[in-house]
Amino acid sequence: MTTRRQKIQQDVKELAAPIAEELGLELVDVEFTRHGRDQVLTLFLDRAEGIPVDELQQASRAIEKALEIEEIIVGRYRLEVSSPGIDRPLKTLSDYRKNVGTRVQIKTFSPHPLFGRILTGTIAGVEDQKVTVDADDGSRACVSLSEISSARPQIDWEEILKKPALPRGNQSHARRSP
Repeated sequence: MTTRRQKIQQDVKELAAPIAEELGLELVDVEFTRHGRDQVLTLFLDRAEGIPVDELQQASRAIEKALEIEEIIVGRYRLEVSSPGIDRPLKTLSDYRKNVGTRVQIKTFSPHPLFGRILTGTIAGVEDQKVTVDADDGSRACVSLSEISSARPQIDWEEILKKPALPRGNQSHARRSP
């Protein structure tokens, strides 16, 4: 049985995905939540090289117009359009395929005989709706996509922060008058 929230999320995905694709973006996820009395619709868009804020704004305007025409959501709501960030959750087989060789943490709906409910390791492969992970303990585990409740890349922030900043010539700066 589909809930109202799930139906709205699915309808928004069907409406927004082609708009995002037309703009050269991928619709990663849609969330429809309540914060107190407020309804909030959040769309996560991405592209391999990242998305500048002005392109997120352009996508937001285009999707907002389509939502107004289709009237998928009854009543007032707030639309938020965002990039999921470097540690975006993995949701589809395509996400897992793109992240072969990446260290991840996978949580399952129920305990797995080899690792319990949490598996941390490196994605070794993806085949037939299953993700194979070389676990940190040296074992290899195969998990069906339907068993996975959530998965995220494990970002080594110390390593990222060690990387040198962009040269000053590649950054734009506002100038102050003397």
